[in-house]
Amino acid sequence: MAGANNPGDTDQHGNPATTPSAGVAGSLRSVRLRLSVEGELEYHPETEPAAAQAALTRLTGVPLGALLAARWGIPQVVAPPTRLRPDAKLADTTVLYHADTSDSWLCLSWASDLPLVHREECAASPDAITSDVLGWLTLVPEDALSAAGLHLQGSGVTSVELTDGISIHQLLLDDDCTPVPPYALLLGTLDEPVGRMILSVPPESAPPSVRMAAWMLTLVARQARLGNEVRRKDHAALRGVDLQRAVLSVVGGDAPPEAAIYAATRLLHAQAGTLVTSKSGHRAVPGTYGGWVTDHLRQQVLAQLAEDSDPRPSYAVTPADHAPVLIVPLPPQGSRRGAWVFQLSRRPWFLRPHVLDALLEAARHPVHLLGAWPVDARTDAAPATTTTSTPRSVLALLQHLGDLEAPSAVAGQGLRYLAPPGSGAWGAYLAVRGGQDDHQGGVVTLSSILRVGAEVDHPSPAVLQSVVAAFWHTVGRAGGLSLSAPHPLLPAPLRRLSLAPVRTAGGERVSGVLVVGNGPEDARADAQLPTLLAVLAQQVGQAAERQLSLRQLSRAREQTFRILGRVLEYRSYETKGHTDRVTSLALKIGLQLDLTYTQLTVLRWGAYLHDIGKIAIPDAVLHKTGPLDTDERGQMHEHVIIGEALLREQALVPEDVLEIVRSHHERWDGSGYPDGLRGEGIPLLARVFSVVDVYDALTSARAYKPSWTQEQSLKELASLAGRALDPKLTRIFMDMVRRGDLSSEDDLDVLAGISAD
Repeated sequence: MAGANNPGDTDQHGNPATTPSAGVAGSLRSVRLRLSVEGELEYHPETEPAAAQAALTRLTGVPLGALLAARWGIPQVVAPPTRLRPDAKLADTTVLYHADTSDSWLCLSWASDLPLVHREECAASPDAITSDVLGWLTLVPEDALSAAGLHLQGSGVTSVELTDGISIHQLLLDDDCTPVPPYALLLGTLDEPVGRMILSVPPESAPPSVRMAAWMLTLVARQARLGNEVRRKDHAALRGVDLQRAVLSVVGGDAPPEAAIYAATRLLHAQAGTLVTSKSGHRAVPGTYGGWVTDHLRQQVLAQLAEDSDPRPSYAVTPADHAPVLIVPLPPQGSRRGAWVFQLSRRPWFLRPHVLDALLEAARHPVHLLGAWPVDARTDAAPATTTTSTPRSVLALLQHLGDLEAPSAVAGQGLRYLAPPGSGAWGAYLAVRGGQDDHQGGVVTLSSILRVGAEVDHPSPAVLQSVVAAFWHTVGRAGGLSLSAPHPLLPAPLRRLSLAPVRTAGGERVSGVLVVGNGPEDARADAQLPTLLAVLAQQVGQAAERQLSLRQLSRAREQTFRILGRVLEYRSYETKGHTDRVTSLALKIGLQLDLTYTQLTVLRWGAYLHDIGKIAIPDAVLHKTGPLDTDERGQMHEHVIIGEALLREQALVPEDVLEIVRSHHERWDGSGYPDGLRGEGIPLLARVFSVVDVYDALTSARAYKPSWTQEQSLKELASLAGRALDPKLTRIFMDMVRRGDLSSEDDLDVLAGISAD
């Protein structure tokens, strides 16, 4: 990795050895940090507040993928932030890298002479793809990893790590991994890594199934990251609009000042929001967004406001646990100064520039201080944070879940509420396979979806699985189960364990289990925990049902498109199977071209529907065995326009699919129809589809010709390249044919499921 390990009292850069982070920014050289099991930022225990604050400033808005890339051995140069208040004592050059592969700590260094040398890792590349793994593209990353686990058994793969840009997903195939992985296979590229596969054998010696799985998981992660990025931007835009509306409501007197703080808290994904002023102290936003401002933090905020009028936000951290706090100065009103103060999550990559821009725009309005309310002295104490000793309620739990939709997100948020940081408790969400029908002893297989709590508090996966499986049928029949030591099936270090089943299919099927364990040794068992865990399990089950309903609707649309595409085959026996064949070919070349998730979906739907307009062509023309005359050829050319018109009336058909339907008979030289488009002026996916459509027409028997051999068809494709077909795409497709990449028969039910979500 970057930096050499020199002998003597020196650090990784050859500088005199110091503590992991300095106490003041002026002498700061580096900060050690890592991603916790929950995917949150965690600082080395010896990190001092000034160092953590400097690190937060630099890491704000840096994508999660950049932190993971550093963990995977690719150093990241972190640019100085432009929307936050800079620290003049720190150099501009900051590098995030993995200094010691024997542990999980990353180093954020301000050393200007740090060499950027990344560890050599073999990157996964596309190989032959078989139909049995194509279905992975319909899955979310955690489900794809579960499917890959079965595929990779005995392959030499010990673990896989994957990211969708928001969360980290892990698959452990060997509990006995060595601290320093012997071999690594990078998923993605050095510029855009999406995961890493750890092997006990050299990648080049691994079986072909490993390369295939690596490439498919790369596609899954890429499409998930793209979808999440789009959804996150849309979500941020909507919440930015909500914030502006809240400010206008405060200005108009229709809402109290805390309405704007509440909206800003939601925009930032913050845990709490508060207004601190020099005249009135502070007051918390009610409910789950309650303020969290100690006297020390309030004095720090006011001291900063008194120093200058820099409107840019800055960070503070709590000395006890390095919890991040964002301070957003408000425009001063006379002698009154103030700031919004937010207790953030430990995920600084959520604070993208467009989020900070929306926040700063809202904060500029003078109403926030002009309308500040008087504070009763009794409200000046900060509400206590949630701990195992704090009374909890179902209402507070539901408020804590907010408007989350994904089952794993609901489970994670709820488990963090039930097993808060520092409590010694931990939580897990386990998926269940098997054991559904035989309540007397069916085999149950559990796989981890997510875990919360400190890594050291978690039992090993094998121990947890054995305990949960032993109680599985009791848990399945009942609403849950709580155990306390001593118990013969509760091995140390487990002291307490609560389980609740996650039910779907109207309560008929148990799809998962929520588990919360341990807590302080001297604490009493929380009497509310079983009830709260059962409520959380119900919410997770409902989220899973909603997600399943959306998937079923997507699959219904998929099947509708496919049926529409096959309607024509009942009018012409000679084209029977054409729709399925061109769909299979189109997807294979799409995978080879590394098309995006959205592009593959559009290509598949275009393949289904490309000839739907022929339903309006007379039989005498459609089934004619001889050459078409001028009028008949004109009628046949109309099928692309008719098809587009028919589909345009259906709101469910995307515009890009209509482009394939309309333009798949355009020619590279401009002599095609209906618009005479030329070269790259023809939509890319229409050009891709044209190649496979022509190849299938050549190799299939039609009313006007017998089927051609593969060699005859390839020779004809070569002659059409540069005239009718895109020459580059044609060469790629011909190479795939010659390699035998298209020879296997695909299950079109699997192909029909690709990106059904």
